[in-house]
Amino acid sequence: MKRILFLTHENLDKTAVSKAMFEDIAHNLKSNRTTITIFSASDKKSEKEKEGIKYVTFKRTSYGAMSFSALSSLINSYFIFIKVLTKNDIFFYRSYPTILMFGWLSWICGKKNIFDTRGLFFEELFDSGKINGRFLRFVFRQIEKGLLKISHSIIAVTEAQANYYKMIVPSIKSNILVNPNGAPQRTIISSKMNSEKLELVYVGSLVKWHSPELVKDVCVNLIILGVDFHLTVFTKDLNKAFDVFSVLGDNVTIQTHDYRNKPIRFHYGFCFISGGLSKDVCFPVKFLEYVQSGTKVIGSSNVKIVNSLINEFNFGISVPIDSSSYELAKKLKDDCTKNKNRVISIPENLTFEQQSNNIKTLLESL
Repeated sequence: MKRILFLTHENLDKTAVSKAMFEDIAHNLKSNRTTITIFSASDKKSEKEKEGIKYVTFKRTSYGAMSFSALSSLINSYFIFIKVLTKNDIFFYRSYPTILMFGWLSWICGKKNIFDTRGLFFEELFDSGKINGRFLRFVFRQIEKGLLKISHSIIAVTEAQANYYKMIVPSIKSNILVNPNGAPQRTIISSKMNSEKLELVYVGSLVKWHSPELVKDVCVNLIILGVDFHLTVFTKDLNKAFDVFSVLGDNVTIQTHDYRNKPIRFHYGFCFISGGLSKDVCFPVKFLEYVQSGTKVIGSSNVKIVNSLINEFNFGISVPIDSSSYELAKKLKDDCTKNKNRVISIPENLTFEQQSNNIKTLLESL
């Protein structure tokens, strides 16, 4: 019997991506040969069981800020972690902050660490401007090397990310699994393919690197080009979405929706990603959510995996994100004349089910 602890520093109820790419996997891996516990932040400390999985939460009330409350939550989380430490054998850490907090302790105690990286966290901090300086980059690089070395297995989302790790720590080459951000196969609840309008969709948060302003500008230029279209924005950032997209008037609908589990088919979905190294090697979660729904993708070519998959499988159109919004709108309009009603499908090796099977094989090997 394998005893597996899934750990995240995030609140699953407040972090849709974490819930989708972490909790879903834990539930998909449960069997009579495993016991699974999920350790995460919440609004209060608790222990409960749900659908055969034990949930242990520590209280976290402060996010993105240094405060006495944040420090107190961190200290308390260690006491709770120590209680579950001896009851589990394999520790599945989601992202850098979680393994940075607890990974060293499970490693010292001889446990098996799986580092599910989800991207290059430290590089994201530099790309976003939250931290700067050569010295800090050197320090974080050393920390990153340490995290890789205390991990028995490392999960990267793309080959480009795996190659980055092999470059900085060659000795961990055989420990890396490349596993994309897959999307579960779900029944399409509705389709807009028969609409005379060009039906577009934007899914996810409105953080800067998702380029919501560029999406808006492309849509403004579609109006200038005389394209009859409608944009649907599915996001939890409703206030910001209204600020960004309200200029489109009747051409936009803004709402919350569980697009991952209740997919809707559109003509095209926006997947623009801006940034430095961290974004070059990322695998956007929404990319395969679009594909699974049969929605073609208009993606930015600077993201290697997006560019590669669009070209290999004819998933849509890959465009240079540094082009003018008018040029991007023109490329989209031109593609519509030939491909507007073409439906795409997700290859088996990119599904969420295959992603889970890859992790299941990994766990069985430990």
